Amino acid sequence: EHAKPDALIMHPGPMNRGIEIDTILADDINKSVIKEQVELGVAVRMACLKIFCI
Repeated sequence: EHAKPDALIMHPGPMNRGIEIDTILADDINKSVIKEQVELGVAVRMACLKIFCI
């Protein structure tokens, strides 16, 4: 209710649904970018491991 109407929802996870974030809000396909954030986060961590372990 305090965010702008066009604000995107992000959460680094793991999330406690119903405690930290409302399930309806987390699953909102128009506002939530949590899935993309998690997927890209894995790729970034893998790239960092490759860079630092070689």
